[in-house]
Amino acid sequence: LSRFQGLMEKREVSFAGDMLKLWELLEHARSPEGMLVSKMREMETGTFIGKTVPDELLLEISRKYRLDQEAESKLSDILAKFDPERRAAYMKELERHLEVSSRP
Repeated sequence: LSRFQGLMEKREVSFAGDMLKLWELLEHARSPEGMLVSKMREMETGTFIGKTVPDELLLEISRKYRLDQEAESKLSDILAKFDPERRAAYMKELERHLEVSSRP
């Protein structure tokens, strides 16, 4: 518990988003303890990304193709790892796939 507390004290800027993301992940985890340890390791290595806010283009795609909240959240989390140019390219590619999908 003190390890978790120490990690979260260092993440003041992203604290709220981190806690929301952890809550979401642990709520659906088969083993919440294992998931928490895994996410703490990601925090230590600097690869953990908390709850992200979808950008306007993703929100537009989400509305256009009626994506549910879970899909929108997962896409936002994944796309947040990339720089803006690469993210835009991935969203163009995603939109091409969704255009021909019968059930996005």
